[in-house]
Amino acid sequence: MLTVSRLATEMQTILVDEANRLADETGLIERCVEITGSSFARGLVSGWQNDPQASLAGLSQAIGNAGTPITRQALNQRFDARSVRFSHALLKRSLEAVVTAMPVEQSLLNRFTRVELVDSSIITLPNTLQDIWQGAGGFGEKACVSALKLNVRLDAKLGQLQHLDISDGTQHDKKSEAHQAPVAKGGLRIEDLGYFGLDDFERIEREEGYFLLRYKQRTVVYGSNSEQRLNLAQELPQQVGEVVDWQIYLGAQKKLPCRLVAEKVPPEVVAQRHARLREEARQDQRNVTQEALIMAQWTIYVTNVPTEMLSVTEVFILGRYRW
Repeated sequence: MLTVSRLATEMQTILVDEANRLADETGLIERCVEITGSSFARGLVSGWQNDPQASLAGLSQAIGNAGTPITRQALNQRFDARSVRFSHALLKRSLEAVVTAMPVEQSLLNRFTRVELVDSSIITLPNTLQDIWQGAGGFGEKACVSALKLNVRLDAKLGQLQHLDISDGTQHDKKSEAHQAPVAKGGLRIEDLGYFGLDDFERIEREEGYFLLRYKQRTVVYGSNSEQRLNLAQELPQQVGEVVDWQIYLGAQKKLPCRLVAEKVPPEVVAQRHARLREEARQDQRNVTQEALIMAQWTIYVTNVPTEMLSVTEVFILGRYRW
């Protein structure tokens, strides 16, 4: 795997040599006299980093600073299907470089046929694009009329991008192709809370794969005898650093057998989580529930990976890996 210190060098290579090659492959650059793939990529990256609302004039200047001057009219003509193909290919290559730089022991990943990381990101767009990409609307600071969602599935074991799809910002994570694709036999899928679902866990079991996710609040949990409902706030460890590894049944009706692994976190971590919960509630103009504040005292995962295959410590290592 790449070390983090080498990642910057790798990204420089991507934004120069790889960008020129991809520009040729995707048809972005048909003549090299006006602009290069490298200057186009580096100019847009630097231009939008400095000003997310940069105008065509500002972006054309940034591309000129990257080595190939271009008028804003000529740049505007480049924003078509060719630049979409180019940007998609460049993003894919960049994600692969980042995945290979993640510092996790290969021996841990090799226990599975694949280690898939699934996630999504929402990108807010100008309101004029609402007929093309629909946002969730809303109010206050999170109001979003137009947005798109990037849905990504990465194979951390091979350092490859398996899937990248783009949808409206309103689409639920669980409906994305990145999530709905079958899990490889013996493969592990690590996802965020947006993908939490007992039906999906059952499907992964049928596919002879494994799942690892954070526990979703208010999901009913039964003890090892499948009859005793657990009150997690009372049953979980009360000492910082203390961990539990329980065989449980998940869901009021399904009672899906799996493991629950939890750790009591330090007060400073709890304070950070409380601050984040209150800020999110403020932006959504709602109150933070007392239950959410209480449950913030623990980091909790659910998984069907057996104990002999993955220890408690390794559950936390892979759980953090997705981030």
